[in-house]
Amino acid sequence: MKNFFLSLLAITGLGLTAQAQVPVTFQVDMRAKVVSPLGLHIAGNLQSAAGVGNDWDPAGTQVFDADGDGIYEITLNLPTGTYLYKYVNGNAWGQDENAIPAPCNVGGNREVVVAGAMTVPVHAYGICDPNPAGNPVIFRVDMKNQTVGANGVHVAGNFQAAAGLPGDWDPATAALSDPDGDQMYEGVFWLNATGTYQYKFVNGNAWGSDEAVPAACAITGNRFIDVLNDSGYVTPNVCYGDCSPCPTGTVDTLYVAFAVDMRNALKKAGVLGTTQIAGNFQGWNSTANQMDDADGDSVYTTVIRLPESNIQYKFIHRPNCDNWEVGSNRQLTIAGNPNDTMFIPLVCYGEPGPCSPLPRIVNVTFRVDMNNEIIGPGGVVVAGDFQTPCNWVKNAIVMSDADGNGIYEVTMPIYGGQYGYKYFNGVSTDPTSDQYAESSNFDNLGCGANDFGHNRNLNLTNVMCDTLLPAFVFNECNITVPGQQAVPCNTSIIKGLAIGTIAITPNPFNNYTTVTLTNPTGIAYNFVLTNVAGQVVNRISNVRSEEVTIHKGNLPAGLYFLTIMNEKGERTSQKLVIE
Repeated sequence: MKNFFLSLLAITGLGLTAQAQVPVTFQVDMRAKVVSPLGLHIAGNLQSAAGVGNDWDPAGTQVFDADGDGIYEITLNLPTGTYLYKYVNGNAWGQDENAIPAPCNVGGNREVVVAGAMTVPVHAYGICDPNPAGNPVIFRVDMKNQTVGANGVHVAGNFQAAAGLPGDWDPATAALSDPDGDQMYEGVFWLNATGTYQYKFVNGNAWGSDEAVPAACAITGNRFIDVLNDSGYVTPNVCYGDCSPCPTGTVDTLYVAFAVDMRNALKKAGVLGTTQIAGNFQGWNSTANQMDDADGDSVYTTVIRLPESNIQYKFIHRPNCDNWEVGSNRQLTIAGNPNDTMFIPLVCYGEPGPCSPLPRIVNVTFRVDMNNEIIGPGGVVVAGDFQTPCNWVKNAIVMSDADGNGIYEVTMPIYGGQYGYKYFNGVSTDPTSDQYAESSNFDNLGCGANDFGHNRNLNLTNVMCDTLLPAFVFNECNITVPGQQAVPCNTSIIKGLAIGTIAITPNPFNNYTTVTLTNPTGIAYNFVLTNVAGQVVNRISNVRSEEVTIHKGNLPAGLYFLTIMNEKGERTSQKLVIE
């Protein structure tokens, strides 16, 4: 009997040895993921063996990041053996790692062989390897209130070079994706340096289709994030073009009827062509939404079904090229009951309201000082949106220097209006190429057109006679050769030509701002305030003092442009922001 009990004890001891448990630490790098508010879990056929719940329960075993470094860890006491498992970013199947790569995929799961106490090598969620070195930043934007264009959603900013991309502020190289179809577009980028970075989202892949970031969450018109270490950063959950998350309520969808009068555009171009509408609701695609003129009256119309939202858009005349409307984007708030039809008032192409009579044609002499330059192949060119039938043809208008003084000139007949233009030191075989273009931001230098191309400003509004432009130095706003200043007609056509020092305090402002300028002789000044759509919203005339107050009144918050003109024909434009 004694030998029987000894044998039984020996067998029992063997069983206890076989079931001995060892600590196994699992770790996963979540810095490149937005961790679900439901938590991160581990699930597999190891849960019951570790005494932490039922096997393959996606909600039973939560994994934590105790030190906040983005690496989530859990230590389980397991018997030796082979186990299958995977991570769940949430607490339900469907939120688990999917498509685990082949090198670490065993039947759709991860595998660990436990032979003793161990720490499983760290790997990134959803992949076999560790994440790259650097500072991970997850950019995300909610596109629920937008129609994503064919070119997708991108983010652009001064982080791109630090992320190993070709260059900063490229709207086409940092794509975001929406793999789960929730309209939240995301992308992770690994930065090789810390610092403050600016960025904005782009509904498409080109400038002009980027969001307008509200001043409340912007620095110089852009979003920003401080990256201080490599623990991982997630940009705020924001609605495209807004500082806050998208509303969670139901968004109504309406039929929006657009109409544009193309009579003046057709007369200027001399070619019929087609008319399109493009905007941030469809990725600024210039060919996707064609408009129709069924009765031949040159009024083009189209109806587009759109969700309630704030949109920006422009009309495009396409004789055999893309002639976009000049100036700021049109703005529209879409609101109403489901399936309502919203009729947008008829506007003239390139104008804020109905068509005005076509202005007269004047001869404009362009001049540029090339004395500091080696003349490029083919000579010197001017191009801009004053050209017809296609604007910005960058090898068509070649200038000449007949007297050999280094000042290149050409005279062109142009309809009155406001245009952007640039000079090119070389003639390209490609009419769309910027290879030889001036590279300066003329808005910053003081002679710019306030357009997203930062072009020179040509303002022929109300000009009634032939005009000689100043001979600006190539790539500058300076005039260095005596006698090469502008010869204006009814008004100076160069922004900021001679007004002098102007102070605007405060700017931005809430209730009012004060404009101070030097006016020792008491000449008359006119002040004209326009919104981003080009509409005049305030006008103060015949001011002879050195100070004037501009009140907010009923104007909504936003960006405005203040044009200041005096009786000598001098003018300048300044940006105003109402908070």
